[in-house]
Amino acid sequence: MLVMGSLLGISKTFDMVIRQSILPAVVGDKNLNNGVALARAGGDVTQMIGPVIGGIVLAFLNVKTSYGIIVGLYFLSFYCAMNIGRISPNQSLRDLKVLNNIKVGLKFVNQTPVIAALLALAVIINLATFPIYFGLLSVLAKEVFNSTASGLGFMMGTYSLGALVGSLFAGGRNSSGKIGRLAVVGALLWSVTIILLALASNFVVSLPILFIAGLGQSICVVAIAMMLLSLTPDHLRGRVMGLRQLAVYSLPLGLLVSGTIAEIVGVRTAIFVDGLLGVLLVTVCFMVWPDILKTRSIRERTGS
Repeated sequence: MLVMGSLLGISKTFDMVIRQSILPAVVGDKNLNNGVALARAGGDVTQMIGPVIGGIVLAFLNVKTSYGIIVGLYFLSFYCAMNIGRISPNQSLRDLKVLNNIKVGLKFVNQTPVIAALLALAVIINLATFPIYFGLLSVLAKEVFNSTASGLGFMMGTYSLGALVGSLFAGGRNSSGKIGRLAVVGALLWSVTIILLALASNFVVSLPILFIAGLGQSICVVAIAMMLLSLTPDHLRGRVMGLRQLAVYSLPLGLLVSGTIAEIVGVRTAIFVDGLLGVLLVTVCFMVWPDILKTRSIRERTGS
């Protein structure tokens, strides 16, 4: 199981980078915003209905049959991927070694402050805000609200519903000049609602807060992806999206810190600290890199 889990994690890393990198070639630059939003919305929908369907299947069938269905879905995904037209890699970077490819990507990020700001923002949200959904929410439901598994599912479903609405909202924004502002506002909204979640008096009060938190999450995440893809030249998208994927590795650190705080002083305090940390770090990010509000793309600046 450990080996299978490791292989699954490796494959997911490649999957995320490649899917986002080839998205502009699949949907076209004119439809990029909508493409990013719909791709994210698809994930939000599965987060809502996946656990429900999985629970039903597991209740009526055994574990082996459930895993068989999952394997079948992976084969279906493989079939869909094989039907994507061939996308030729950039020859100039294809000839470079792996380390040189990484250097090219880092050099571009270093020379483009807005890209550096977006990657820093990605690190911040994984460090300070994502630990709530992936770790502390279940503890809050059980220890504070005395909720059952179905109650936790309802909380996570409400969060995912907000995320779905946020994805669709962000996808409707066609003005590239406002997308950077949208990313910052989404991150701040997300962080503030996490603080409010720590102060929620009961289960019912937490639901609208979770909906707004999910809304802020998707607005932020979709806006970051839109800007990274639209501001990065075609031949560097894979490198930049690879660096974006590395930001996810700040999540384990965030989970470790949040879990430690929750164990020592309580889950409410841990959630409050995470939300406050998110507000502070996002504010610092915006002040250090005001270019996150840059309106013109790389193509427009270079005249290509």
